[in-house]
Amino acid sequence: MTPKTIRIVPNISIAALQAKLDKQLAMWYCLRAINQWGSGRLDMEYAVKSSVADFGYSKGTAYRILSTGNGIFWDKRPLTKINRLQIKIYGLQKVAKYFDVRCGGYFVEIPVDEFVDYGRKRVLHQRS
Repeated sequence: MTPKTIRIVPNISIAALQAKLDKQLAMWYCLRAINQWGSGRLDMEYAVKSSVADFGYSKGTAYRILSTGNGIFWDKRPLTKINRLQIKIYGLQKVAKYFDVRCGGYFVEIPVDEFVDYGRKRVLHQRS
């Protein structure tokens, strides 16, 4: 199911921009939207496929970003029984702690099409 909205956390967005981790943060927002059932876990192939189909990433860009955000926004774990990778998406508190910011439960929800057009390139999307 294609996500309809993305939940942005302004304080984390500002901190990620300052740390030059905005592309990874944008992917984290996308992964959280893709994981609508809330398990915090996604198959790597499914995450890439959904990032391409729902958010306009190229396959190569999705893989590159997923490799650079490891340990900050998510962990990649091998599932040896089926020879695949799984992404464990970090929760809001863990990411906020990494950036040493308080999130306070304040979110801004924007439609996916706005995020794809503006937000993925500039994670901090200012609305009028």
